[in-house]
Amino acid sequence: MEDFVYLCSWKADNHGFIVWLKEHPHSKAAGRTIGEAVEWLTEAVRADGGAITPTFEFTPPLPANGGDYQFRNPDLVTVIGDERFETNQPRVQAFASETERRAAAEWNNQFFTGNTCSKCQIPSGPRNDRLLELTHMRAGYDGGFVSVGAGIRCVFSEEFLNLLTEQERQFLELRPVAAIRRGRKRFFELVGLPRVSFVGVSCLESSGWECPKCKGQCFGYFVKGLPFRNFVACADLPSALPSVFTVGSYWNTELCITTHRWNSLVGKKGTRGLVSHPLGAVPEDYVARSLKLKLLE
Repeated sequence: MEDFVYLCSWKADNHGFIVWLKEHPHSKAAGRTIGEAVEWLTEAVRADGGAITPTFEFTPPLPANGGDYQFRNPDLVTVIGDERFETNQPRVQAFASETERRAAAEWNNQFFTGNTCSKCQIPSGPRNDRLLELTHMRAGYDGGFVSVGAGIRCVFSEEFLNLLTEQERQFLELRPVAAIRRGRKRFFELVGLPRVSFVGVSCLESSGWECPKCKGQCFGYFVKGLPFRNFVACADLPSALPSVFTVGSYWNTELCITTHRWNSLVGKKGTRGLVSHPLGAVPEDYVARSLKLKLLE
């Protein structure tokens, strides 16, 4: 089996759940819970010669837990390529010299209107007009991500973007990337300020840090049994919710799609290697606009 994102499906029966790969239905597993079934499916993929750590994309989406529903109105996902695309960024190894670290920081600085913090690598200004230059893109993937400083830049193929309607693309600011090794696919970086920012959740424990130098923050949520890692405030969403828009921060812009719209796209040509992650929508009573995080050491 190819080492890609595996498109899967599932069903419930009297004993629990059954999950399987759509392109290889003989690779299937069962469990009393959906989580247990997915764990056994991972073992089945490995046994059949697939990926050691496979990524699954389920259609229809996996069932929600009882505590999920309060964060699923509206029902949203973020979509990203499940592969790091490489650039000519200088590599900083352990025990790197000050000169090597300075060179890496200067490389990051060239992509933003303000310099990146020397301690946490969060830039002090948004993305500028300089093109990203990719040295490696995973064959067969329609998206990936590039690390720049403390954030990531999302890259999508022209084939995927053509699946979106003209109206949906109007909500996105896209810029072509420069590729040293040119292939048949053209890729575009998702740029511009996000339409909606991530927020904290007062009833959940966050994980992350605050930089003591620039006061920048990086946080997420890793709560057992809860699928959401990031959240937006319901009050911040447009009253006429578009099916496609951007979320995140000025240094980490991500693609957000309504779950209903993503379900109509997943599995089509142009979505290979793309994965979705549930995005929580928080009622105003639970929104935390500021978080007290531990200081970055």
